[in-house]
Amino acid sequence: MCLVLVIVYILIYIKKILYLVIIYLISKVKVEGLDDNFDYYVFSLKNNNDIGVKLFSLTKISNVFSISTASGKIINNSEFKLKPSSKYKISNISSGDATEFSITIITNENGDIVKASNLDCN
Repeated sequence: MCLVLVIVYILIYIKKILYLVIIYLISKVKVEGLDDNFDYYVFSLKNNNDIGVKLFSLTKISNVFSISTASGKIINNSEFKLKPSSKYKISNISSGDATEFSITIITNENGDIVKASNLDCN
């Protein structure tokens, strides 16, 4: 009986650890144009069974994400491009109503990211 209780406690502890790891994975990202740039994109996991990724890149978009615009139109990952000479706010919105984390980026005349701000916790 005592061995069974120990195994149950271990399983509960393992589930808590797995839950903590899953919380910090990226599953949804919002990209908003700033100033006179009105772009708006949401990167979401294609499959609800996926748990997310540890790293998110706008230059090498993972195939586990789909991209939708403000109007709800889905665009192909290979077609996504940031506007030249623009400013964007990138926010990790993976945790529902929890505080979102964001950075601001600036693109050059080719649409390549040339500058990023420090992390901003709203």
